[in-house]
Amino acid sequence: MAEEVEKRGAAVSVYCSDLFPSHQSLSVHCGAERTDAWIETANEAIDFDQLGSIFVHRFAPGAPNPELDPTLVALSVATSRSALSNAIEALPIRCVNPIWSASLAQSRLLQAQTARCVGLPVPESVVTNSLKTAREFVAHYGAGVVRWLIPALPSAEPGPGVHRAQCLTEEHLQADSVDFRFVPRLIQRYVPKRRDIRCVFVDGQVFAVSLEDSDARGVDWRRGATRPWQACSLNTAQNDGIQSLMKSLELTFATLDFADDFFLDLNPYGEWFWMERSLGLPIASALADCLLR
Repeated sequence: MAEEVEKRGAAVSVYCSDLFPSHQSLSVHCGAERTDAWIETANEAIDFDQLGSIFVHRFAPGAPNPELDPTLVALSVATSRSALSNAIEALPIRCVNPIWSASLAQSRLLQAQTARCVGLPVPESVVTNSLKTAREFVAHYGAGVVRWLIPALPSAEPGPGVHRAQCLTEEHLQADSVDFRFVPRLIQRYVPKRRDIRCVFVDGQVFAVSLEDSDARGVDWRRGATRPWQACSLNTAQNDGIQSLMKSLELTFATLDFADDFFLDLNPYGEWFWMERSLGLPIASALADCLLR
């Protein structure tokens, strides 16, 4: 994407939030007439006043210094994230996505409710840490899929830090399942599918790929060793639903996953480059145009 922006004659600065605050400093000066912000790294200083727009790919401050008092670790993580987001939100810079809208949109319940309101089919679901509720849900619908409530994690997919969707098993429903009781899950009704669809939404444009006969591969396509994806077209109802969903959530960019026509979830920080690399979809070009508008 940086190359596409540079092709259009604009300068690019790449900032890695993983190094903040341990190896970087952030300053925000809120004056009588204007607000200024800048970040100093080991190699450069980034003045926010020189930025026309920002694309936020992963928004995750790094681990605190191991020498930090353990009682301050949680506070360090929270305040570091708050300082970065506040610096971006306080300045008149176009951000893709706006920090606050991306944060709200990570709620899987909000995603499902909004998708349903705009006319996209959504599997029935329940969020719970109650084994009784989980058993009743599975007994009623026959099968369930466990999904995590946090779609955007610091590690890049499909790395080991990303929690995959998985079928609900008896192991999850054991009375002594401590991890189930202390880590609430989203359980969706299992939807048999002919194909998985991954979409990338960029400022009104939708790029879509499909994986045929995907039900045999399990509930999460990322578990497969091979991925014979192919570019595909969406039906009018799906495309219109995506447009309305993104407008309602005030997102300019997101990846979305479908099982046939059923909307499963979206990620405002989702991965997309593998689609461009393997199938030649011009997603980076679309993002560059979006940032320079």
